[in-house]
Amino acid sequence: ATEYTEWVVEQVKEKYPGHRVIFYPDSSGDNASSNASKSDIAILKGAGYEVRFHPTNPFISDRINAVQRGFYNKWLFINPDYCPETIDSRLRHAYSKLTNKPEKFAQPGSVDDRNDAADYPIAFNYPIRGKITKPKTIVVAR
Repeated sequence: ATEYTEWVVEQVKEKYPGHRVIFYPDSSGDNASSNASKSDIAILKGAGYEVRFHPTNPFISDRINAVQRGFYNKWLFINPDYCPETIDSRLRHAYSKLTNKPEKFAQPGSVDDRNDAADYPIAFNYPIRGKITKPKTIVVAR
């Protein structure tokens, strides 16, 4: 994951120079893997980015419910022109009959990874548990 995080830093610096960028990573990214000397979150912070995360990830059901609440209340939209893969991931991500949770896949960039990445900022800013602020319209675009 660390190589990928370093690649993301390079891509964002190249594509959005001088812009304020906020990352909302999976909280487990704060742990250095056995193969890495720095955690993914340390890499993002070291590159000068603002990184927002809680010490632990929200419950999967709370994260999904936060997103569904946004869609239901019409303050969360996904722009299909800019985010066709996000739409595709939402449509194709199934639940496991064994766990009654969203399926997880081993390959990076799979539908579960894309949905998780889109969900973390929403769950962070508009949690099911804890203080909720009045939502602003959120458009997922790129």
